[in-house]
Amino acid sequence: MAELCSQELLARPPPISCHDVQQLFDLLPADRARSHSRLREDDGSKAFSVGCFSQGPLHGLLQNTRNFPLTTAVLAQFVKEQCPDAVFSTISLYLNRMTAMHRDSANAALPNFVVAVSSFQGGGVWVQDSQGTEVKEVAGSPVNGTVHDLSRPLKFDAHALYHC
Repeated sequence: MAELCSQELLARPPPISCHDVQQLFDLLPADRARSHSRLREDDGSKAFSVGCFSQGPLHGLLQNTRNFPLTTAVLAQFVKEQCPDAVFSTISLYLNRMTAMHRDSANAALPNFVVAVSSFQGGGVWVQDSQGTEVKEVAGSPVNGTVHDLSRPLKFDAHALYHC
């Protein structure tokens, strides 16, 4: 069903809307919980990723990219429309997913872009920021940061900065 929906989205004139991405996400299977996720697979949260991965010495193409090529194309088009200057190798969609504190230190030193595709309350992305007022513990030490509500796209250095 997701690939049929994606085929229809690709056949019509741009842009791909946030609503389109929400509907597509509903049709997609959930990824297995990753090591940096604090939530279990059965908690009502969901994640779906396409593109490349790098974990330790292993690098490759995420299985969803092979299984959902048209969906991958739709999501890439959406990212290019929302963040025209983005250079990216992975696209992830999250629903009610809280990640553990981490840096994307194994990834290329390119900025991450975060775009909300739905309206929500009480969520956001915490990013390390020396001027921030939200303090989190990182490796036993307090670190200042800022919680971004994602009312507009967020661009940050996920390679160097802690985030969750």
